[in-house]
Amino acid sequence: MHGNGTRYRWISHGPAPPCPPALLRLVIPPPPPPPPVVRHPGRYAAAALDNEVTRVRSAPVGERNNTLYRAARGLGRLVAAGLLDPYDVVSALTPAALAAGLGSAETARTIRSGLTAGRARRAA
Repeated sequence: MHGNGTRYRWISHGPAPPCPPALLRLVIPPPPPPPPVVRHPGRYAAAALDNEVTRVRSAPVGERNNTLYRAARGLGRLVAAGLLDPYDVVSALTPAALAAGLGSAETARTIRSGLTAGRARRAA
């Protein structure tokens, strides 16, 4: 029904005419962009590991444990994706954390906690 009270009615018994392309573009959303492609996942993972080791090694006092945890959590996602081996992550982060001044028990506990959280987040 039109706003002035006039009724519309379909007078053709055939198929509806095709919708003009300009109108289709207005009512149909564009497809989502494709996900980014990581062309060399091994290189990406290796660079991420190196970057996190550098961050942990140079973390300032008061931020060392938190920096280590965030590094292990982020790398845990790459472990869950199969791009890094957890042994390699522990082997790289441990000496960096010790060089930054963290104790060995705190280092082991923090890395384990971060890796567990990162794997869980990746799986969710």
